[in-house]
Amino acid sequence: DFVTVAESTASIIDSGECGAEGDNVTYTLDSNGVLTISGEGKMDDFDSEPWILHCLKINKAIIEDGVTNIEYRAFGGCELLTEVIIPDSVTSICENAFLGCKSLEKITIPNSVTSIGAGTFYGCESLTEIIIPDSVKSIGSSAFSSCDSLYSIILPSGLQSIGKYAFQNCDSLVSITIPEGVTSISDSMFSDCDSLYSIVVPEGVKSIGSSAFSSCDALCSVTLPKGLQSIGNYTFRDCKK
Repeated sequence: DFVTVAESTASIIDSGECGAEGDNVTYTLDSNGVLTISGEGKMDDFDSEPWILHCLKINKAIIEDGVTNIEYRAFGGCELLTEVIIPDSVTSICENAFLGCKSLEKITIPNSVTSIGAGTFYGCESLTEIIIPDSVKSIGSSAFSSCDSLYSIILPSGLQSIGKYAFQNCDSLVSITIPEGVTSISDSMFSDCDSLYSIVVPEGVKSIGSSAFSSCDALCSVTLPKGLQSIGNYTFRDCKK
C-alpha cells in the first residue's frame, strides 16, 4: 500500500520543545507534512510558533492526549493545513490559533473546550462547517470572520457570550440559531454576511450592537425578542431586502 509505505518511511525534518515549562510539550514534523505535538500540560505562549520556518509544509496536525491548550497563533499562516486532530484534554483554543489556514475544510472541537479565542479561525476560507460542543461558553471577537465557505455552524446551548465581528464576512452562511443563554448581539457580529436570509434572536437578548446585521444583502426575515431594550446604530444598514 503506497500510503502505508510513505508514512512508514517519513523522516523527521524538525523537532523541539514547545511547552510552557520547556520540555513538558514537544513537537516533531515529518517529511510528509505531519506535525505531532505531545506531552502534558500547556503549550508555550510563544511570539512565533517554533515550526514557523516549515509552516507551509504542514498539511496535518496531531495534538496528542495530555496537551491542554492550543496556544496563540499556533498554526497561524499554515496555508496547506487541511486536517487537525484535537484530543479531549484540550480545554482552550487561544487567539488566532488557526488564523489564515486557507485549506482547512472542517474541524471537530472536543467537548472539553470551554472557550474559543479571538480570531481563532479568521480567514479560514475553505472551512465549510463546524460543530461547537456544549462545553464552550464563549466565542471571541472575529473568531470566524472571513470564513467565506462557512455555510453551517451549530452553536451550543450553553453559550453565553459572542464577541464583536464573530461571523463578519461569512459570505456563505445562510442561517444561524443563537442560543437562549446569549444576552447581547455584539457590534458587527453578522455584518457583510451576504447569504444570511433569516435569523431568530432569542428572548434572553437585551441589546443588539451597532452594524450587527449591516450589509446582509439577502436578509429577509428577522425575529426579535419582546424583552429587547436597545438596538445600535446602523444595525440593519444596507440590508437590501
